[in-house]
Amino acid sequence: MFFKAIYNILKMKPLISEFSYGFALTNELASGVLGELRGAPIFPSLIQEGRDGGGYDVSLPLIGMPLFLQFKLSHKMIKSTASEWLYFGGPYYRMHLRSRRYSRQHSLLIQLDEAEHEVFYVAPYFYQTYELSENFLTNNVADNSIWIEPSAIGELPDLDDHYVSFNRSEAYVCSQNPQLIKRTLDLKSVSKRLDKIWNKKQVEIDAEFFLNIIDIIDAQRHFKRPLRSMYKPKQLIVECAKLASFISRSILGAELIIVTKTGS
Repeated sequence: MFFKAIYNILKMKPLISEFSYGFALTNELASGVLGELRGAPIFPSLIQEGRDGGGYDVSLPLIGMPLFLQFKLSHKMIKSTASEWLYFGGPYYRMHLRSRRYSRQHSLLIQLDEAEHEVFYVAPYFYQTYELSENFLTNNVADNSIWIEPSAIGELPDLDDHYVSFNRSEAYVCSQNPQLIKRTLDLKSVSKRLDKIWNKKQVEIDAEFFLNIIDIIDAQRHFKRPLRSMYKPKQLIVECAKLASFISRSILGAELIIVTKTGS
């Protein structure tokens, strides 16, 4: 109890939820903060099978590419006795990674990232409810967040708990000895990157699109029975979208977002 009390004194715990932060961020992506691109999480109820024009709801364009985001909460470290204080010279933030004791989630995200898919941890430069509200109302949630590729963090060395400490200038993955993360991104650089690779990564959004995403995730699990085998060749797109979204959340802990281009 003593050590837990000391630990809590050294940091300010997040007063927001991952759900509310994720909702605010995806709402901005869908509203146009990516410029010509926009992103919307997969809600199968928006996909209506059997409509004229291909069976899609008009709100879902036919062309897109997948983006995987794992939303993290930020703890604010405010005391000079905090472990990484000397690295930053002042207050900083900390986001925790899923330990290998409980899940291979981080390793799976790295493999997905290294397979040239767009995968990011996203964490805010704030932790209080009023800060989330202010950023949401001014469309600054995504801009006031750090974006980190799992491969930039690297594999976790053991089964202990690990975290990333960061401010707006730099970030460190913290095990026994903090290691500088050489590549962190912001909304502007992510937007430029997605725009640059758009022509290469865009595909038609259909049932096969979602089944391919399922295969990508499934290949990393090393389970005997492929998830695709649960579905018939002419499976409804809404069911494929539902499964892709579900396994992305349950296995990767990540929201599946489809990035599209205005007018596509």
